[in-house]
Amino acid sequence: MRPIDILNSSSSRSKPNSFSGNGSVSLELPALKRILVATDFSISSAVPLRIATHFACALNASLSVFHVFEYGDAASPSTGGTVEGLEALHEEMQRRLDQLVQSICTGKIRAHAILKDGLPAESILEVIKEGKFDLVVLGTKASRGMERFVFGSTAEAVLRQAPCPVLTVGPSAVPIGESDQAQRPIVFATDFHLATSHVIRRAASLSELFGAPLHCIHVLPPSSSVSDEVPIVSDLQYILRENGVAVERAICSVAHNSKIPDGIVDYARLHEAQMIVLGVRRATMMVSHLPAHITYRIIAESPCAVLTVSM
Repeated sequence: MRPIDILNSSSSRSKPNSFSGNGSVSLELPALKRILVATDFSISSAVPLRIATHFACALNASLSVFHVFEYGDAASPSTGGTVEGLEALHEEMQRRLDQLVQSICTGKIRAHAILKDGLPAESILEVIKEGKFDLVVLGTKASRGMERFVFGSTAEAVLRQAPCPVLTVGPSAVPIGESDQAQRPIVFATDFHLATSHVIRRAASLSELFGAPLHCIHVLPPSSSVSDEVPIVSDLQYILRENGVAVERAICSVAHNSKIPDGIVDYARLHEAQMIVLGVRRATMMVSHLPAHITYRIIAESPCAVLTVSM
């Protein structure tokens, strides 16, 4: 099995000290108590906001709604390109952001606005570090065959460089209601690349939090036989046990497709998944100039949000 752009599991035979050893998920994962969601006030950013709000409510976490004010976009003929025009637009963005925050503040949700001047990717990463956020939620307008996100390559830079998990909501993803959450699985996809094991523990902890089934999958080509599947399922079960997750609490399965992204997305669609969990390798911005990447294809086509954990 060759390494791909998904980095999710550890096939190491050594057992980390953080494992609970009793078949339950380790409690040493960082709590998701501070959530940041980025918005550009477009229609497509409404779904990420709803999903971030749902997470904040479920996790009893604070929610920060973030917007980047870009001078390049502001200095247009509509503003006259003047300082006065920039200041007026800046004030308007702050007003819209404050109104947006007020609309989601309830007794269950603690939310506030953050407006920052600068470039989107750099600004988001700075805010993440300054605010010590535990989870970032981003939206994308990407479609099949495209990896250009709502802020250009912002989502790409953030999900690969952020010190915390990033939940990216693609154009086909839809929020789910609380009544559906317990029935709709969290899908963890792996290629068995050597890596740290916190990604599977994160998927398992979210499964436990939402009372949702956990599906662990690996994609094989359509030509694979039943004899090829048996060791794969066994390896998936091994990963669970090594990470302190009871095997009987999860479904370990093989998806068949000649293209790995299609295999993962089709599986998530078939089982009406509420989330796909992936690991991603850290990389520079040069990665955006390479051919289509598996992670971005999955995000662009996924029927649900995709949680990525970089390392």
